[in-house]
Amino acid sequence: MMILAESAVLVSLFKPLLLAVIVIAWAKVVGRLDKDMDYFFLKRKLWNMILLLSGVAGIALALLVNFFFIGILICLVMMVGTVAAYWSYRNKEVPEKERWAFGLGGLREKVDQRKSDSAQKSALLKLVEMNGTEIEVPYGDNPDTAAHERIQDIFSFALPRGAEYVDIVVDSTQGKLNATIDGAKHALEPLNSSEGSLVLDYLKRQSGMNLIEKRKKQTAQLKVISEELGTHILDLTTSGSTSGATLRIEFDKNERLTLEFESLGLLESQKQQLTKLLEGQQKGVILVAVPSKQGLSTTLSSLIGKHDPYTQQIITLEDEIPVKLEGVDHSLVKANTPIEQISEDMARMLRSDPGVIMLSKLYDPKLAVQLAKSAEFMRAYIGMRQEDTFSTLKAWCKAVGKLEIAGDTIGAVISERLIRKLCSTCRVPMKPNSSALKKLNLSPDKVIYKQSGKVMIKDQEKLCPDCHGVGYRGRTGVFEIMVLDDDARKLIKAGDFEQLRKHLRRQKMLWMQEAALALVVEGKTSIAEISRVMESAKKSKAKS
Repeated sequence: MMILAESAVLVSLFKPLLLAVIVIAWAKVVGRLDKDMDYFFLKRKLWNMILLLSGVAGIALALLVNFFFIGILICLVMMVGTVAAYWSYRNKEVPEKERWAFGLGGLREKVDQRKSDSAQKSALLKLVEMNGTEIEVPYGDNPDTAAHERIQDIFSFALPRGAEYVDIVVDSTQGKLNATIDGAKHALEPLNSSEGSLVLDYLKRQSGMNLIEKRKKQTAQLKVISEELGTHILDLTTSGSTSGATLRIEFDKNERLTLEFESLGLLESQKQQLTKLLEGQQKGVILVAVPSKQGLSTTLSSLIGKHDPYTQQIITLEDEIPVKLEGVDHSLVKANTPIEQISEDMARMLRSDPGVIMLSKLYDPKLAVQLAKSAEFMRAYIGMRQEDTFSTLKAWCKAVGKLEIAGDTIGAVISERLIRKLCSTCRVPMKPNSSALKKLNLSPDKVIYKQSGKVMIKDQEKLCPDCHGVGYRGRTGVFEIMVLDDDARKLIKAGDFEQLRKHLRRQKMLWMQEAALALVVEGKTSIAEISRVMESAKKSKAKS
């Protein structure tokens, strides 16, 4: 019996698939090399021909050699050899930084570059040198990575709320953080001591400070740029002691301290009264009485800003120059400068016949007589660390020593406090009880406002998007303006301050508390805020 059997041909799918993968991979490699040749203007036609021929020859050998895997190996050797030859040729023709590296080192460089690129793109903010050079954002296990991330956290809290500055105090146990927002301190989550030191050293190094110097005061500037937080200039100040180190980060200092006269916060009646004096005969002494950190530099600079520096010489003597005005000759009085030297410098300045002189403070009572006599021919602005207008006037008269001289040239006394403004987005109306309204000289149906910090969004109470829950946004000045006429100066020369007070009231001078209350009536601030700020002013008035 004859058995017929069909022959079965078993064909392996692995071999053609492997060959196909090699061909596709080779085509992609050749394509990338072609773009590289085009980019660097290499011998494109020649090398494409070499790559093509080596690929075709390799594939042909893979098919013709009886032992398939030996043929594949020969094919790969030809392809890789050709690429290696191009690699060697290419690295001789291109700039050093564009050369390809071989081995794990080159791979690690590429991985690191990708991580760096990712860190730069994902960073909330970047630090920038004042010359515009961006500082690379640290990443990975770099010790600076944690410091940069902590700075991002601090700035994410401080900048949207309009903070003036952040203080970092690091001792042996911890790093305390405080953000000052509109004059009020807000504690942030503290750091441990090592984290605090990392943050301080990171900012000192990036701003060019001396890392080794731990005690002496150092200052520097940086910029910070962020799509979410905006662009800001940082003024950094560090100092140290046996107990630890401190760093103050001030945000946009020059911009924050620079205000036009019209934006100081004067009531309309005060503005008109003071403008008339400033634009009239530009001579006489104007005293500006502001307690520490209550806006003295801003007010002084806005007052001298009312004068044209191109038609008259304007000079200043300041122990700090936070605001530089174009055309004004600013002079810095260094710490521990002898009063004799200051007096000599001022005498030299006065001999140059200036139109306006400004002193950030009365460095010594002996200077008062010199300034008072010179003010017969020029305008002098003098900063005083006093509580109100009357205490300032008395202090000036005492410094001059002679009421006749003091009274002759005094033009006005300005006293100021900074007061927080209610956030206009979330403030809420309130109606105090009738007795409180009567005490404040307000009508019984008067509606005023108080802080909230919250808004209703789709029937849900949420933090205000503008003030971020603080309830206040920004500050303004509240002023007591004493403009002196001839009758007032006669009373000063007579030493009759009680009659002077009555005379000024008849001239409708407003006390500071009354000016502050006017801001409450306008809805700009709250009773709670004026009570907080005016407390020291009330005590001073009770003594005068």
